[in-house]
Amino acid sequence: MTAASIQTHVQHRSVARLIGTIADHLVTTLLAIVVICLLVSALPGFFGYGAVRVMGASMGRSIPVGSVAVLAHVTAEDTRVGDVILYSGKGATIPVMHRVVSISRKEGRSIAVTRGDANTAPDPTPRVLNGAGGRVIASVPWAGFVLTALRIRLVWGLVVLAMERRLARVTTRAELG
Repeated sequence: MTAASIQTHVQHRSVARLIGTIADHLVTTLLAIVVICLLVSALPGFFGYGAVRVMGASMGRSIPVGSVAVLAHVTAEDTRVGDVILYSGKGATIPVMHRVVSISRKEGRSIAVTRGDANTAPDPTPRVLNGAGGRVIASVPWAGFVLTALRIRLVWGLVVLAMERRLARVTTRAELG
């Protein structure tokens, strides 16, 4: 074996090691993102909050499509102008998330006019606020897309495979170490 071939072999090993290191970091980052998204969707429930995936674009940049919104329970009396609330429209199967732009009190009831931040006009029908509802207290962009992807078995398979490969590399390093 010549010196040139040894040098070429060492360079190829260095490149392979670099690619492996980059792949390890990517897998670790992706697994961390998955774990964070799962925590964002599950943890609020343990503390009396709720979490929903944002499916529509009416809230624009403030709560973009694909976010997970964290909701606190709020009574009609505690709802304020500026709150982003989740409510069900008449005959709607999907709840609506819009900002309260005005509230009036009529015959002991709270009536809210709402509007999506990306909409130019308020919603045509004011909402009577009954009992308790949900107020958005935080949102995590992109987390809803990750959670939606995790509903696909193939994606779960890839996540499990990535975890297994990551654990195998950590175990191998520990044994060599």
